[in-house]
Amino acid sequence: MKKKIKIIAAMAMVGVLAFAGFAGAENASTPQSKSLTLQQAITMAMENNSQIEAQQLAVKSAELDVDAAKRAAERADMDLIPVSLRNQNIYLATDVAPLQAKEAYEFSLVQLDYLKNSIAYGVETAYYGLLTAEKMEEVNQTSLNRAQAQLKDAQAKFDVGTVAKIDVLTAESNVKTAEVNLSEAKNSVKQAEMALNQLLRLPLDTPLDLKDKLAFQEAEGIDLANAIAQAKEKDATVRGAKMGVAVADAMFTYQRSVTTPNTDTYRKAQMDLQNAKISYDNALTSNEMSIRSAYMNLSTAKENYSAFNKSMELASEAYRLTQLRYQAGMATPYELIDAETTLKQAELGQWNALQKYLLAVSQFHYGIYTGGSAIR
Repeated sequence: MKKKIKIIAAMAMVGVLAFAGFAGAENASTPQSKSLTLQQAITMAMENNSQIEAQQLAVKSAELDVDAAKRAAERADMDLIPVSLRNQNIYLATDVAPLQAKEAYEFSLVQLDYLKNSIAYGVETAYYGLLTAEKMEEVNQTSLNRAQAQLKDAQAKFDVGTVAKIDVLTAESNVKTAEVNLSEAKNSVKQAEMALNQLLRLPLDTPLDLKDKLAFQEAEGIDLANAIAQAKEKDATVRGAKMGVAVADAMFTYQRSVTTPNTDTYRKAQMDLQNAKISYDNALTSNEMSIRSAYMNLSTAKENYSAFNKSMELASEAYRLTQLRYQAGMATPYELIDAETTLKQAELGQWNALQKYLLAVSQFHYGIYTGGSAIR
């Protein structure tokens, strides 16, 4: 009998250990929650980023090209020989190649800086996106709570015969709608969380605890003319087009010194310079248009946020009064639902407007006016 008891106890212990092992494996597969400020998220996205690493290598390579071009120019030192007597290969080595290498190096630095800003802006966009999604879930949860309270009240009134069955059915329908909306909001949170995790190189199902919150802060130091001026040197597309003008100008300078305007080589070099200038002008115009649009969006976003704040106050008071009228039997359940829907829409609009305003400010902070992150 004792032997049988020992066998049963051993089997039970094996079962406990097996269950513990399974639970441990399950817990191990679930990533731990990650607590992050916005700056920590940006730093994490920058670390071990393949694009940044590749661009940093490109900068080093471009720097080596500058040194190589200088050495080649020194070996082909023809300063004492007039340009008209040099052949094109010598001119390329002494004048064009060093210029081209220097421009390429400076352009690589601009690209690196632009890439970092693009990544930071992309992370900030995703961070605010998750915060907004969480706020949407909170708003929908509050909406469901109001709907459930309305159903409880309608049922109580129906039980004592002060309202018709339609009031209860209407309240029940409103609860179902609120439940669906809340479910969709929770799904949006998961989607936004995955999007941010992807940028941070974290497992997509990592729970995130965001420490910074959405809060309005008046933008300072944003000057349209200054932003347009800075873009001439800091925008990658504009800077690349400017490099093209410098190289084409050097080539045309050479052709102009050794050929006449009626030759094909002269005309070809002249057209290349003209095309380069056109590309540069187009890049400037396109970039300025993006900056001006961003500036107008910033102003509009600020106005919208202010307007939604007023709408929120009005909708909140309207819902309170409608609720009192309903309690007194002077309003229908449909009027209460309409007032609640208006309040919810005002809340959602308020937070969407705040997010758009913060991102509009960030565009000027990072100098990114035409898109989000370039992370791969």
